[in-house]
Amino acid sequence: MALTQIKASNITDGTVVAAEIADDAITTDHLLDEAVTAVKIDSAVELGGPSKGTSSVIRTNANTISENITFDSNTNGMSAGTITINSNYTVTLPTGTTWVIL
Repeated sequence: MALTQIKASNITDGTVVAAEIADDAITTDHLLDEAVTAVKIDSAVELGGPSKGTSSVIRTNANTISENITFDSNTNGMSAGTITINSNYTVTLPTGTTWVIL
């Protein structure tokens, strides 16, 4: 039985949703080079954060927090430099959590 190739142009928006795709059905072997770019990835997906240099040798972070942040229990985090938490925002550290500011 010959396989029929399904192209994106043949799929109506919203007709295929994640719940209909089997686990491990789409792997890097199935994707064309440059088919998935940062622009196409949902903004809720973390891509490793800002960095500088070849191979992201220097990781960077902002120096002001303008949102409420709650660490997951039993996790750790770190920031570098002076960090300011703007008024009306909090950073919450549950039991078993450590946040180091270098």
